Amino acid sequence: MAQASVLGQDRVAMLQALEKVLASLEREPQLVNLVGKLVPNTVVNGSGLEGAAAILGNALGKPQP
Repeated sequence: MAQASVLGQDRVAMLQALEKVLASLEREPQLVNLVGKLVPNTVVNGSGLEGAAAILGNALGKPQP
C-alpha cells in the first residue's frame, strides 16, 4: 500500500509484472529463447504496406530481398 502511494498504482503493477516475469525466467531459463521468436527484429524503411509485408514475411520464414 505504501509503495503505491509513493510510486503510483501503475508503476507498482508494472514492477509486480516484471518481478513475475523475472521469476519465471529464473525457474525456466529456456523461455529466454522464445523472446527472439516473439519480438520482431526487422527494420523497414519505407511507407505503405512494405513494413507489414516484411514483418509478416519474416515471421513466416520467407527471405527478404
